[in-house]
Amino acid sequence: MGSPYDTMIANLEGGPFYLTSQVSEITGIPAETLRTWRVRKQMQAPSKFIVVGEIKVYLYTEEDLVEIRNRRSGKVQENRK
Repeated sequence: MGSPYDTMIANLEGGPFYLTSQVSEITGIPAETLRTWRVRKQMQAPSKFIVVGEIKVYLYTEEDLVEIRNRRSGKVQENRK
């Protein structure tokens, strides 16, 4: 990890949590694509976020990673496309 939010995220209960950049590395999906899917509500993920000052930091869970992998492989509900 190398984000200024790493320590804050590591101390949150219910983890592990991943930042968008980490999810991008894990899944091989560009961070911009993940952001686009989130903004267009094409997926439920990320399921959590924290607010740091005026910045909203989105946090992905293991369940979110499963959803993203399923979306990429085409295993999404028809109404979520």
